[in-house]
Amino acid sequence: MGNSDTYIKTVQLDRDLANEFRSIRQFLNGSTDVPTDNLALQTKVLNRAIEYAFENDPVLKGLGELVSMKRSNGTSKVSIEISEDNWMKLVKLLMKVDEADFIQLCLRRYVDEVKVKRCLP
Repeated sequence: MGNSDTYIKTVQLDRDLANEFRSIRQFLNGSTDVPTDNLALQTKVLNRAIEYAFENDPVLKGLGELVSMKRSNGTSKVSIEISEDNWMKLVKLLMKVDEADFIQLCLRRYVDEVKVKRCLP
């Protein structure tokens, strides 16, 4: 995968998820659209997991919509009161989360879906 339009990253994943991801073929019922090369299959699963999450997961779908909105046109200023506790929860979460967390979230939900459906959704 030395392609110029791919990224090679090393991320820390939950051990169980990492094992399931590396051996994802065990959950498939001999589909014909599955690459025979393990690295190609893992690449397909990871990329499909991210696409699937943004299409189907309400949180990630909502985040995608949120960041694409323009806050200057067609919006109204509204005063809100939010507790310091809730504000700090949001701030801490946003400061801690990174791309590996999103990859793990997408992959976990997709692998669970593969295990149930016995094919690549």
